[in-house]
Amino acid sequence: MVFNVQLSWQLLWASLICGAVFGVLYDALRFFRAFTKNGRVLLFFHDLSFCLLFSAAMCVLYFNYSNGRIRFYALLAACSAFAAYRLTLGALSARAVEKMHSALVKLKNKCVSAFALAYRSARRAASSRLMRMRQLRGVGNGFGM
Repeated sequence: MVFNVQLSWQLLWASLICGAVFGVLYDALRFFRAFTKNGRVLLFFHDLSFCLLFSAAMCVLYFNYSNGRIRFYALLAACSAFAAYRLTLGALSARAVEKMHSALVKLKNKCVSAFALAYRSARRAASSRLMRMRQLRGVGNGFGM
C-alpha cells in the first residue's frame, strides 16, 4: 500500500472546490424553489437530488485521488467549504433571492389588480351600453302607449 502525499493534498483541494461548487448548486436549487409553489414533495426531491449529486462527486474524488479509499478529511473539507459558502456568499444570495421574490410578487399583485380593475371597468361600460341600447329601443314605444 502506497500513500502518496501529493495526491492527498490534491484530494483536499479538490474536495474544498467541490464543496464550494455544491454551495453554488444549492443556491441555484434555492432560487428555483423560491419561484415555484412550496410543497414538501418538491423540497424532498430537491434535497434528494442534491445529496445524490454530492455523494457521486465525492465518490469520483475518492476514486481519482485516493484509489477508492474514503478519507474522512476530504469529506470534512467538502462539508466545511459548503458551510463556509452558505454562511458567507450564500447568505447574501439568499437575501437577494428573497428581495427579488418579494419584488416579483408585488409586481404580480399590481398587475393582477390592474387587470381586475380594467376588467371591471370594461364590464361596467359594456353593461351600461347594453342598458342604454335597451332603453333607446324602448323609446320608440313612447310612454308605453
